[in-house]
Amino acid sequence: MAEITIKPISAETARQIRKTVLRPDQPYETTKYPLDDDPDTLHVGTYLDGELVGVMTVNREAPPGLQNPSAWRMRGVAVAEKVRGSGYGRRMAQFCLDYVSQRGGELIWANGRTTALSFYQALGFQARGEEFTTDTGPHYQVLRWLKPLDRNLLEITSEVE
Repeated sequence: MAEITIKPISAETARQIRKTVLRPDQPYETTKYPLDDDPDTLHVGTYLDGELVGVMTVNREAPPGLQNPSAWRMRGVAVAEKVRGSGYGRRMAQFCLDYVSQRGGELIWANGRTTALSFYQALGFQARGEEFTTDTGPHYQVLRWLKPLDRNLLEITSEVE
């Protein structure tokens, strides 16, 4: 039986899989994200029998146009093609969602690739806005509220103003 381990990793380790899976035709420097070295940032890796097969990063960052100090961003979601669909991305996401919740996070968002939209939706994220294109292809901004009551209060407050 295969041994699966999900654990925190360094930013440099995460960058290796980001390069291979997300940015194979771009310079290695593009795998470094602005908040990679922030003390609150978490990089997670999934190991299958000792081999790194997936990475994910979360950091404190509000989505464009929303001032929310309890918002976090998920990015650099990469799973090796040979193991996609095996649940490793979902397991990493749960690890990260728990981390964010433990730190008071109420909202998590990502610029998810259009090809991965069903992955995010299965995790409870909802697409926000129209599809847009970056240097790595078409994306949607996706959001997930971690505390539904707070979301409902925000919507009620917004409607009253």
